[in-house]
Amino acid sequence: MKRFRWVLPLLACTAVVTGCSDSEDEVVRRPVKLHAVETGKVAPHREYAGEVRARVESSLGFRVSGKISSRSVDAGERVTKGQVLATLDQEDERLRYESARARFNSARADMELAKTDYQRMKELHEKGHVSDTELDRARIALDTARASWEQARADLNMANNRLAYTELEADANGVVVAVNADAGEVVSVGQPVIRVARDGPREVAVDIPENQLELVRKGTAEVTLWANKDQWYPASLRELGAAADPVTRTFMARFSVEAPKDALALGQSATVRLSLPEMGKGVRVSTASVIRHGEGSAVWVYDEQEGVMRMRPVQIFGVDGNELIVGGLEPGERIAEAGVHVIREGQPVRPLDEQASPKDGEL
Repeated sequence: MKRFRWVLPLLACTAVVTGCSDSEDEVVRRPVKLHAVETGKVAPHREYAGEVRARVESSLGFRVSGKISSRSVDAGERVTKGQVLATLDQEDERLRYESARARFNSARADMELAKTDYQRMKELHEKGHVSDTELDRARIALDTARASWEQARADLNMANNRLAYTELEADANGVVVAVNADAGEVVSVGQPVIRVARDGPREVAVDIPENQLELVRKGTAEVTLWANKDQWYPASLRELGAAADPVTRTFMARFSVEAPKDALALGQSATVRLSLPEMGKGVRVSTASVIRHGEGSAVWVYDEQEGVMRMRPVQIFGVDGNELIVGGLEPGERIAEAGVHVIREGQPVRPLDEQASPKDGEL
């Protein structure tokens, strides 16, 4: 019996070693989320919120400074060309006009007197009673008086204009879209008081991020109104800001809209949709499924035959929201959508839609 005492421990150790070897040989297939891709024509698009505006909006201000005495229009009112929108206190400008008119009358009287003196001297000179010097002196006095009269006339016209400038008039038919000053306020020359949107073509203004300017330049635009989302109107880019807004860091873009008259009302909310030309065959994949591979990009493709993951280089055509437009994949192929950074070449995996086994790990 003693010679068999060492046999039992040896058999137990052999069984343990054999069990460990079997575990190492078993393939652990980690579950992975896959997505079947489909090919087709790809035309990415973007949508931007905007506002309907007039092509021409005039910020009107007084051409003289002063205190506003009255304002006769409110925001939203229609105005006609020549209509008085607001007035300044005219007292100072009226006094300036009266002073200029008095100087004008005085200069005119001086010129008439100089003209009479010159005619008298001319007649006496023809009779030989005055010298050439005295005639020249009379002619110079007439020229001086005439110049003073012309200067006084110009001052009077200027004073008259300044008096007229105390009334702020609409320069075209349109709609008041903003009132920036009210009665009792003192305004300076050119300070915006009322903004008028002129009648005529309507446009949609939107703010464009700087990384999407190329799409705006090349894309095909169409516009719809929030009040009527089923109707789309063709549009075209008319103006793209040359500098970014200092606060939002976006660029202002204005789109002309081909719509029936009165279809667009000022201030309406609108949506501009921009579409790029078709890029040819390509597929949409989520950004999370693409990884960097050398100087390019790649995805992990599921090998149906061997049940493992294979790396496949792809070409990125463009970006559309949270998706990438790529080429290099065949219809029906399934790619990994999650955990792509921990997958290795040839790694055995189990699609999540298949039955799990107790031996499978987790990704």
